[in-house]
Amino acid sequence: MTDKPPCPVCGRPYGPDEPTCQECGWQLQGAYELVPDPVQAQLRYERDLAQARLNYRERQFQQAQAQVEARLAALKAELRREQEQAQAQVEARLAALEAKLAALGTRLRNAGINRITPANAASVVQRARLGKGLLTDLAWTPDGTRLAVASSIGVFLYDPGTLQEIRYIATDARVASIAFAPDGQTLASRSWEKTIRLWRVADGRILRALTGHTDKVTSVTFAPDGQTLASASEDNTVRLWHVADGTLLRTLEGHTRDVKSVVFAPDGQTLASGSWDETVRLWRVADGTLLRTLEGHTRAVVSVAFAPDGQTLASGSDDKTIRLWRVADGTLLHTLKGHTDWVLSVAFAPDGQTLASASEDNTVRLWHVADGTLLRTLEGHTDDVNSVA
Repeated sequence: MTDKPPCPVCGRPYGPDEPTCQECGWQLQGAYELVPDPVQAQLRYERDLAQARLNYRERQFQQAQAQVEARLAALKAELRREQEQAQAQVEARLAALEAKLAALGTRLRNAGINRITPANAASVVQRARLGKGLLTDLAWTPDGTRLAVASSIGVFLYDPGTLQEIRYIATDARVASIAFAPDGQTLASRSWEKTIRLWRVADGRILRALTGHTDKVTSVTFAPDGQTLASASEDNTVRLWHVADGTLLRTLEGHTRDVKSVVFAPDGQTLASGSWDETVRLWRVADGTLLRTLEGHTRAVVSVAFAPDGQTLASGSDDKTIRLWRVADGTLLHTLKGHTDWVLSVAFAPDGQTLASASEDNTVRLWHVADGTLLRTLEGHTDDVNSVA
C-alpha cells in the first residue's frame, strides 16, 4: 500500500479519487492538461500554486486571529466580573464599617463623651484603653503560666488563670507574630518589616534587634535549647541566629518564593519551612543541608508544625487543606479537607493525637491525627482566624 501524496498547498494527504483538496480547495487533478504548451502550463501551475498557498496562509492567520480575539474577549469579561465582585465586596465591607462607626458614635453621645475638635484637643486626657487593636498571633509560655497576644499596637501578657493583663509591651509597628524561648524569659516578635526583636519578659525591655533579611520577616521560632532562633522571610530564605548575641549563624537557601512559616523539630536537629512555592522543606540544623522537599500542595504553604514526637509534620495551605507527612521519608500520610478557605495556622495537642487548624473561613477545626478524621468545628469568630496554639 503506497502512501497518499500531500496537497502542495496545505500538505494534507489525498487519494486518487479526490479532484479537490477538502482542506484548502486546491484542484488536485485535471486542471492543466488542456494547456497545449507545457511551459505555459508549468508557469500557470506555479503562479496558481503560489497564490493558493498565500490565500491558505492568510485564512489560517485570520482564523488564529479570531481565536485570539475571542479568548481576549472572554478574559476581559472574566476580569470585569471579578472586578465587579471585588467592588461589591469592598462596598459591603465599607457599609458595615460605616454602620459600626455610626453605632459607636451613638454610644459615645449617649455616654456623654464629646467629640474631639481642634478647640478642645489640648485638654483631652486618656480615660481608658478600649480594645487591643487587631489581634494577629498568640503564644503560651512553655510552662503554661503566661499567654502572650500580639496585636497591631503591641504585645499583651496575660495570666491565663485570672485573664488579667500582666504587662503591655508597646511597639512602634504592628506585631505580626511572636514566639517564647523555651525558658519563657525571652519573647521574639516580628513586624511587617525586615527586623526581629527580642524582649525580656520580666520587664518588657528590648534586648536586641536582629537584622539581615532583605524583605519582610514572616515567621520566628526558637530551637528547643533556646540558643538558636530561626526566621523566615519574603526574601525566600530562612536564617538561623545565635540568641545570646544576635549573630547570624547561617542562611538556608532553596525556596523559590516567600517563606511563610518555620519550625524546629522537638529534638532541635531538623527544621521545617513552608513557602509560597507550594513546598515544605526539611533542613539539617547543624550545617543547613536540605534533607528533602515535600510536594503536594497546590497553593502556598503558610503554616508548618511538628508533632510532639517529631515523627509527623503538619502543613496548612492556601489550597484549603492540611497535609500530614511522615518526617523520616517524606511520605504523605493524610490530606485533611473541610475548610472552605485558606488554612492559616496548624498546631498539635501535647499528646500528639489531635491537630487544631485555623482558617479564613472564620472557624477552628480539630482533627484526629491517626486517621485524619474531623472531630469538631469550633464556630463563633466573625472574621479570619489567624492563629491556634
